[in-house]
Amino acid sequence: MKKILLFSFLFSVSGFAQIHTSTNDGNFFSPLNWDCFCFPADGDSLVINHDMQMTASIYYTSGQIKIGAAGSLTEDGTNRDVWVAGGSLINYGTFDCYRLYLSAGSFVNTGTSVYFDSLWNQGSIANSGTITVYDILNDQTGTYNNSGDFVVENNFNNQGDFLNTASGTIDLTNDFSNCNIQTMNAMFINDGVFCIAQDFSNCVDDTLAGSGAYYIGNSSSNFGVFDGDFTFNTPGGSIGFNSGTIDPLVTFGNAPCYLSIEEDVIQISVYPNPANDILFLNGSTNFTYQIFDISGKLIQASSIQNSSIDISTIAPGIYSIKIIDTNGNMSTQKFVKQ
Repeated sequence: MKKILLFSFLFSVSGFAQIHTSTNDGNFFSPLNWDCFCFPADGDSLVINHDMQMTASIYYTSGQIKIGAAGSLTEDGTNRDVWVAGGSLINYGTFDCYRLYLSAGSFVNTGTSVYFDSLWNQGSIANSGTITVYDILNDQTGTYNNSGDFVVENNFNNQGDFLNTASGTIDLTNDFSNCNIQTMNAMFINDGVFCIAQDFSNCVDDTLAGSGAYYIGNSSSNFGVFDGDFTFNTPGGSIGFNSGTIDPLVTFGNAPCYLSIEEDVIQISVYPNPANDILFLNGSTNFTYQIFDISGKLIQASSIQNSSIDISTIAPGIYSIKIIDTNGNMSTQKFVKQ
């Protein structure tokens, strides 16, 4: 059974602060895999350029762990936790653990292979890559800046400050609540796209702001503040149980989430992302394509010529592109037009 935010005792690394770089694949805690031939210690600056496994959980109060683009830090087949109580955790490569807890310090991610069963943030997170979690609590002291892809497989509770920028996308399988039940007010700013498959709630004295788009799959309620000029899409084009305040610039609709639920069958990718005038493909040219805006409206479709697609006439924003082969198989992906 999945359990969120229940952290067991963590194995702590301790010693004198140094800068150390990995030398081999293998056990994170083995001296044989570090250039110092020593145990990694609390306060050290650790650079991981190899595939390393956690054979115990990690706890540190200062220093830094940096995972390089070619590096990885993963569990060894047993659930392992990482507790950052100070310092920083930076990922450019692959990182996964059972539970990540930031009681202080920061986590910066540009990698595209990151997974946690539980994420509990009381520190600072900046994501411009891809993070997937089962559950998340962004606590009242936590700040989270998302300019990449954030996927939540179960529930999302924001009690702190969360910013989803214009290039950010959030895909939530279950329920979302912007509700601080402690001593401060929750602030959720969305300038990008936020797709919520089930229920939405904004509590008393808590605020939803920004200029992006929300898509709610089931019921929604607002007892707090809607501030900004965002678009709020619900199945009925309205919000229920409303005793809060709503800025007159907020608009309501019933558009579905822009993401396709169809399974990718063909393996192909488009780049660069974000893009300016041209999208390129890394596979066959014998395809057709369809481009949809965030409301699901088809705005461009044609065959693919010379492994590229001209998007110069498309307005800046967030889009999905469906690529279809001659057998009707397809792949649906997201991209940002600058």
